[in-house]
Amino acid sequence: MLDIPELSDLICGQLGRHDLVQCAQVSKKWHALVIPHLWRDLSWINEELILSTVASAFLRIVQEDYLAEQGYRELYDVKQSTRAQPSRPMSALSKSGHRARLLQNPNNESTRAPPSHPLPALSKYGHCIRLLPNPYSFSQPQAHLRHLLKRCSPDVQVKYFSMDIADMDLDPGHPKKAIVDFTVPRVRSLHVFAVETPPPSSVSKFMDLLDQRSIALERLELVVYISNMRRTDAMGEPMENGPKTCRTLKELVFIQFEYNAGAEGFWSLLLGRCGRVKKVQVLECIGPVQSLAQGMVAHMPHLDEIRLGDDGDVVNKPDDAAMAALLSGSRKGWKVVRLRSEFGTTTIDALSKHSSTLMLLDIWKCDGTLSEDLARMLSSCANLHALVSTNFDAEDSSVCAEIDFKAFIDLDPDTGAPKPWKCEAFLKELKVIITGIPRPDMEGEDAVEEAYPGEGRETQGRVYDRLARFTNLKTLWLGDDESIYYIWSLEMSLESGLGKLSGLKKLREVSVLRTETRIGLEEAQWMTANWPRLRAIYGVWDDEASAWLQENTAINVVRW
Repeated sequence: MLDIPELSDLICGQLGRHDLVQCAQVSKKWHALVIPHLWRDLSWINEELILSTVASAFLRIVQEDYLAEQGYRELYDVKQSTRAQPSRPMSALSKSGHRARLLQNPNNESTRAPPSHPLPALSKYGHCIRLLPNPYSFSQPQAHLRHLLKRCSPDVQVKYFSMDIADMDLDPGHPKKAIVDFTVPRVRSLHVFAVETPPPSSVSKFMDLLDQRSIALERLELVVYISNMRRTDAMGEPMENGPKTCRTLKELVFIQFEYNAGAEGFWSLLLGRCGRVKKVQVLECIGPVQSLAQGMVAHMPHLDEIRLGDDGDVVNKPDDAAMAALLSGSRKGWKVVRLRSEFGTTTIDALSKHSSTLMLLDIWKCDGTLSEDLARMLSSCANLHALVSTNFDAEDSSVCAEIDFKAFIDLDPDTGAPKPWKCEAFLKELKVIITGIPRPDMEGEDAVEEAYPGEGRETQGRVYDRLARFTNLKTLWLGDDESIYYIWSLEMSLESGLGKLSGLKKLREVSVLRTETRIGLEEAQWMTANWPRLRAIYGVWDDEASAWLQENTAINVVRW
């Protein structure tokens, strides 16, 4: 560790919490350099970790510092009250006793201040704190929590906070008042709910907060069901020049909401301040969303990323029509679209209008009925970098979407070759399960029979021809870890045409999990020779091939 403060700060700023703890134990000098950095970010403390040893120790530090301050204050108050009392003339006996004590103790040690104690840790390092978790994660008494906030750096920020919008108008004596006033201007991600019509004064104060230049707000989550708030009610008085734009707000999340005419005042004020928002999420909604889409177009010129629906089992997910309407809400065109709800051709048609700008399409699991629509998106999106068709269910298993091999091959009827797709030179990540491939070597009710001898291998060759066109591909997922096996998949054997993929020199990750492949030792050796950047392969169940890869390469191999 060099004796250059700037360099030490730069190095420590790149280390994780575990590494900083290890460095702090090297020596006293390193301890002094590292400990302030350990105090900078306390956002790792949350409700799940609050009972852990480290989190509990921090809470004890807060409590001890609070009690120490209260004790010193009591002593100070006693001292001040003693000084305020009028002095009385000393009697002869008192004077003689006082002179005797001075003779016995000429240095008057008894009148000295008590020896100073080391500062409590929070008093010493509290000013280093730059980032806090949700204050209520500490599960501390209100007084202790206010004491912690007081000790922090003046420019401290809070990672997350949840509040009712009516909390903006709490009485001065309310126990939450000080915490809300401290936290809300400093929070990065704010969860706001209003399930009843809030007082206009609370709404006005919240909008005034968004107008401040010093706030840290980056993400706003909304749970709003307001049925009766006109624009003039929300504002108090009509604005002459329109609302100001919140300088820091970049993401708007509609967790649960109802965008109705009765809430015109609230929505007009809020959306008018979202001029720098780039990302919108709509997880649940009630009623039509056309007004929201119009508000997005009118007030959010930089909007280019959207997520529709939720991964969980939610009742009020946007349907096909709602998603199509919301996809019309970008003025400049979508770059990132994540669909977490069932969709159909209406959504695809709305999405195709953004084919010139779309870079990432992340869709909910869907069956082969949308194969031609997905193929159309791949063929028309000139800047598409990733088609990520996976989602995470309740068991955290990734599930790919399915696309029929005929739609994926997309042959030109005149030449018999795959049609050129605009994304071929840009696609870096492809996650789909190509279905319907005849496999005469497979048996079972899901097996697809050949229409003529050799159709299976011919079909696989054409699929490889399509895949070979994605020369910049880095991630190729043709299988997932769902509980069923796909027996209509590619063999991924050299006999079936795997050699056609020798041009995918940038390939880093391949998954054929839960698919009936024929990857053996010869295929494993071919992959390492032709895909020099390969770092992970999932689904190699052959014992010999798996053992060879683990012994002779640094590739991460997952068998099942």
